Amino acid sequence: MQTAESALQSLSTRFYALVSPSLPNEWEVDAALSALDSLSPDQIDLVLAQVPAIWPVSQSLCLSYLDEAANILSCLPAEELPGWVQALLDQYESSGLRVAQRFMADVETHFLCRMRGEMGIRLSEVSGRLQPYAGALAGQEMPLLPLAEGESVYTDTHAVYLPEELNIFPTEQENALLYKLIISCQWGFIRVGTFTAAQASHIKEDTSDPLLTLFSSSNNPALQGSLYHFFETVRVFSLLYRELPGLMREACPLLPRLCNPKDPVEQHPLAWLQQGLTALRWHPDTDNAISRCAMDWLNRILARPEERNLSGSAAEELAPLVERRYPGCPPLPALLFQGELRWHEVAKAQNLRREQRAELFMSGLAAHLVQLPDFQKRLKKDDEEGSQQSGMQGQDTTLIRERPAGSEPQKQDAESVLYIQLDNQDIALPEELRQLAEEIRQDLGEIPAQYITSAAGQAGEGVAALLPGGQADEGEGFQGQLCYDEWDFRRKGYRRNWCLLSEVALPPVQSSFIPTTLEKYRGQIRKLRHQFELMQTSERFVRRQREGNDIDVDALVESLADTLAGRSASERLFVRLLRDERDIAVYFLVDMSNSTEGWVGKVIKETLVVLCEALQVLNDRYGIYGFSGMRRLRCELFPVKRMHEPYNDTVRRRIGAIGPREYTRMAPAIRHMTRLFKEVEAKIRLLVLLTDGKPEDYDDYKGEYAIEDTRHALLEARTAGIHPFCITVDRKGHEYMAHMCGENQYICIDSIKRLPSRMPQIYRSLTT
Repeated sequence: MQTAESALQSLSTRFYALVSPSLPNEWEVDAALSALDSLSPDQIDLVLAQVPAIWPVSQSLCLSYLDEAANILSCLPAEELPGWVQALLDQYESSGLRVAQRFMADVETHFLCRMRGEMGIRLSEVSGRLQPYAGALAGQEMPLLPLAEGESVYTDTHAVYLPEELNIFPTEQENALLYKLIISCQWGFIRVGTFTAAQASHIKEDTSDPLLTLFSSSNNPALQGSLYHFFETVRVFSLLYRELPGLMREACPLLPRLCNPKDPVEQHPLAWLQQGLTALRWHPDTDNAISRCAMDWLNRILARPEERNLSGSAAEELAPLVERRYPGCPPLPALLFQGELRWHEVAKAQNLRREQRAELFMSGLAAHLVQLPDFQKRLKKDDEEGSQQSGMQGQDTTLIRERPAGSEPQKQDAESVLYIQLDNQDIALPEELRQLAEEIRQDLGEIPAQYITSAAGQAGEGVAALLPGGQADEGEGFQGQLCYDEWDFRRKGYRRNWCLLSEVALPPVQSSFIPTTLEKYRGQIRKLRHQFELMQTSERFVRRQREGNDIDVDALVESLADTLAGRSASERLFVRLLRDERDIAVYFLVDMSNSTEGWVGKVIKETLVVLCEALQVLNDRYGIYGFSGMRRLRCELFPVKRMHEPYNDTVRRRIGAIGPREYTRMAPAIRHMTRLFKEVEAKIRLLVLLTDGKPEDYDDYKGEYAIEDTRHALLEARTAGIHPFCITVDRKGHEYMAHMCGENQYICIDSIKRLPSRMPQIYRSLTT
C-alpha cells in the first residue's frame, strides 16, 4: 500500500510539473492518475508526454484522456499515440467535449479503421481535392460552385451541400468516389435546368411543403414530386454518361450497393425505376399500364434528354396511374446521390443572386458614368443652375440592345445589350458590364429602368463629392471575416479554423504629419529617387553566346585550340548585353500593436513615407497593410495601400492614420498576405514584416507557442513561392528571430532613429 501511494505521489508530481502554472483540483488528478496503475513505466512516460498538448486546450479533456489511457494503449500501437492525440484535439475543437469523448471510447472504429482506409471519410479530408473538381465542372456558368457541410444532400444552385462524413462503403476510396458522384449529380440538376426560375417563383415562403404548391393539381403531390425528381435524375445521368464517362464507369458498380432489401426503396412498388439507374436500363416487374407508361416516358426522355418539360409531363401522367393501383402510395425514396429538391433554398439563392447582380450592375455602371466627361459637364452645369436632380435621376432612361439610336436593328445574341440611353444620349456599356447585363435580361426579361436611374444617381453623388463643397468618403468599409488555422507545436498539428481575421478600414486623417515628414527627409528622398532610377533595369554581360554585341575572347581562344587539337570547335563565340526588366511585387506588413505608441510608431510612419516617395520612380507593385488585434476571434488587418492602388494623397493620409491598437498576433496577418499573393503574378514576390517586438496576444498566445505559430506561417509563405523578410527594432530580437524567420531572413535595427535610412537600403538589397 505504501508503494502504491508513493507511485501515485510521484505521478502527481510529474503531472503538476507538466501543467504548471495551471493547477487543477488535487482529487481530480488523483482519480485520473489512478487509472494508470496497470501501465508499464514506458507506457506511462508515453501517456504523460501528450499532456502538454492536451491540457492547454481543455483540462476536462485531458483528465478524460488519462482515465481512458489504459484502454487506448490496449488497442493502439505506441508510435501512433501522437497522431491519435492530434485527431482527438481536432474532434474537440470542431465538435466539442462529448464528441471527443466518444472518439476516445472507440479507438478501433474512429481511428485505426480510418488509418487502414477501412472506414468512412470526412468531407474536410477530401474537400481540397473535391473543390477544384466542382469548380472545373461549373466552369464559367457557375463559378467555383462551393462545397459545404449540410444535414442532407442538396443544392440551392449556388453551392452543393454534402454530409459531414460518408461511411456507406468499407473503404475510403469508395466513399470518396461517392462524394464525387454526389457532386456531379447535383451539378447535373443545375446544368439540365431542373430548377428553373419559373418553377422556383411558384414557391411561397409560407408554404410548409413546396411540392404542395408545385404539384397542387395532383391527388398525391409528394408522389408526383418524387417521380419528377426521378425523371430529372434520368436526364442528369444521361448528361453524366455523355460528358463524364470515366466517372460513371468507376461509379456504376457502387450504385446497386446503395440499397439493401430493408431499404424503403426496395419495398416501393416502383423500386425497379431506381434500380435501372445503374446502366440506364430498366426491367419492369410486371407488364401493366404503370410499366408501359413509365417505359414510354423513359424512352422519350432518353431520346431527347435536353427537353426540360418532359419530366414534369411524365410525372403528371404516371402519378395518377400509381395512385389508382396503390392508393396512398408513398413517394419514391431518393437515393443518396440524388439528394433532395429544396425549392425554398433555390428560391432564396436566386433572389440573393438577383440582388447581387443588381448591385454589381448599378455600381459598375455608376463607376463608368463618373468617368464620362459629358456626364461630369452636365452634372456641373446642373449644380451651377441649382438643379435638384443629382445624376440626371429625373431624365429618361432606356435600354438599347446591340445598337445606338438611329442605327439599323440587328439580330440579338448573347452580346446584345451594348448601349443604354440616358437623357437622349447613347452610352455604350463597357465590356465587363455586357455579360452582367445579359444575365439580368435573361433572368428578368429586361434591365429594369430603376437600375439605370439608381446608377446615375450614385454616379451623380460621386461626381458631386468632387465638386467644390462636396465631401468624399475616402474610407474603405469592413471587408468581412476569414478563418485561418493556427499551428500548435505541442501537438505538432494545426488548430483548424482557429483565428478570425477581419479587414477593417483605416480612415484617412488630415494632419501636418505628411508635409512635416516630406520636409524633414527632403534631401534623403531626392537621393533615394536617384538611386532607385538606376534600379529600373539591370544590365549584365552573358558570355559564350551564338550571337551578340562583341567577341568573347576566351571562347575564341578555346575554339582555336580545339580546332588545332582536332576536336569540333564551339560556335558560342560572342558576348551579349542582357537587360533584365524588374518584375517585383511586395507587401509591407506593419505592426500596429500598442507597443508602437509614441516615438516608435512615428518613426515607422516616417519610414513608410520615405520609402513610398522613393518607390514612385520604380514600376514595382507594392501594398501596405497594418495588423493588430485582441485574442484569436478579433485579428484585424488595416489596408493602407492595396497592391494595385496608386500612391496618392489618400494613401499618404492613411499612413498618417496608422496608430497603436491592441496586440501582436502576427501569424493570421502573414497567412492573409500569403492568400493575397495567390492573385499576384511576379518573378519576385516579397513580404516585408516590420515590427517592434516578438508576437504575443492577450490570451495564452505568447512565448514559444506564438513564435512557433509565426514561424510556420512564414514557412507556409515560402512554400507558396513568397520571400518573407522581417525587420525588427527589438534589441533582443536576435534571441528568437533566427529561429522564427530563418538565418539571413531578418535584420535587427538597434536604433529606431536609423530605420528611415536603413529601410530603403534593405529594400534595394532584397530586390536587386
